Amino acid sequence: ILVASSLNLLVGYAGRLNLGYAAFYGVGAYTSALLTLKLGWPFWVTLPLGGLVSLAVGLVIGVPCLRLKGPYLAIATLSFGEITRIIAHNWDAVTNGPLGVRGIPAPNPIPIPGLGTITFVSKTNYYSLLLMVVLLCLWGIRRLIQSQLGRCFQALREDDVLAEHVGINTVWAKLVNYAVSAFFAGIAGVLYAHYIRCVSPETLSLG
Repeated sequence: ILVASSLNLLVGYAGRLNLGYAAFYGVGAYTSALLTLKLGWPFWVTLPLGGLVSLAVGLVIGVPCLRLKGPYLAIATLSFGEITRIIAHNWDAVTNGPLGVRGIPAPNPIPIPGLGTITFVSKTNYYSLLLMVVLLCLWGIRRLIQSQLGRCFQALREDDVLAEHVGINTVWAKLVNYAVSAFFAGIAGVLYAHYIRCVSPETLSLG
């Protein structure tokens, strides 16, 4: 749900095709997995950080794709996605290569005074966590779509040349669209990694 909604921000509302979208999802997953395993950071810190790192990658990909359209945009985004997968596959020192990162811990337990401690080892508890995060993100996406910025995204989809002529900063709007969309995809990747407990280069593949 979260990946589809974040992709809809990019493709549905702004009309910007991206065939390498799994890269944002995988970057978020790898970021959280490596920070928790190698640096011992808690899940509650790596969750937003995974989104922010994906946001940064979205900006890196968004800049060279600003003026591309149609099949050219599709080929460029597909290439970026494949480049990201190849980096994860060959950077053995960091990503453990094709074997991937395994043994990712579950989210840290939450102590509640008077009620005990909530753990996220069971599927039921993890589902509750997913539900809360997804509902919060969907609320944020909804608010964004209904804002002035959201209307700028829709203007880009209809006619970016006309949007620029009526005073919309199309470069800024496209970059923000890429960044926000990538952020939510990264959040979804973090949640995936800590549920499956492993992440590999296949997470970033087109398939």
